Amino acid sequence: MNRHLSILLLFCVYSYVYAQTPYDSFSPATSRPILDVVQNLDAYKDSLQQTQMDTTLATKNDVSKWLSPDPLSDKYPEISPYAYCGWNPVKYIDPDGRYFDEANEGTAQKIEAECQHKLSSQKINHNRRKELNKTLQDIADMRNDKNYEYRFESAPNNESEIKCTIEEGKNKVVTMYSNLGALDGTTAHEARHGGQIARGEMFYDEMGNPQNYGVRKEVDAYRAQWGWDGSLNVFSDIMGIPQNYHVKGYIDIDKVLVNSIIEGSTYLYPPRDKNGKLLIEEKIWKRF
Repeated sequence: MNRHLSILLLFCVYSYVYAQTPYDSFSPATSRPILDVVQNLDAYKDSLQQTQMDTTLATKNDVSKWLSPDPLSDKYPEISPYAYCGWNPVKYIDPDGRYFDEANEGTAQKIEAECQHKLSSQKINHNRRKELNKTLQDIADMRNDKNYEYRFESAPNNESEIKCTIEEGKNKVVTMYSNLGALDGTTAHEARHGGQIARGEMFYDEMGNPQNYGVRKEVDAYRAQWGWDGSLNVFSDIMGIPQNYHVKGYIDIDKVLVNSIIEGSTYLYPPRDKNGKLLIEEKIWKRF
């Protein structure tokens, strides 16, 4: 029955086509006899089905897809994991679906821009250039880290430090306190610690205590501070008596210098609690 209806429909269509004047611009250039169409109806049906399949496959393959879900979607249960850039792609750029925060990303971009500005100068030496490039890498590594959330904060009383807290239901939060208003070397100093954490060179345990942290990590951070400012001044007894000490160059920033830095009436390193008790064992401090 369906075959007869199909033949009848094709007959009507081709009858209409043949009724067109050969001079009509809408008539086909060549027309096949209706008998040929009827005899090859099954072939036409197969051709039509193949065309539909090709079109469907092409459509499926051409549509863009996500290769994986947002790796940090659990941190934002109120936002769909399918919501690119928190439903705001005009304002945010999120190339890999990882953590983003408007305020801290803004600070990170300022640090990067200032680094690039300093690097554009022809007057900086090799060691400064190396440290500034490492600071850029610190920012990139923190941005790409899935295990910690990083925040920049202004240090109360200009006392720069880094702390790790654990917020319920979220990742560990690393907060870097520095002189953000001036965006000086203390920011690069704490950012270096952030980079160390992001690269796994040091980490925090479940109690928020630093692990694999020692004098070498501070030497690295003070070199980042020197690279940013182009100079470094500390209060130290490295010359035998406590006094302001101007570090001459990159090579002078070593373990001896760090261990000689004084804050108030006590040595700043290794770090101690309010009662003067060491927070890190002496052997661990010397090792890392």
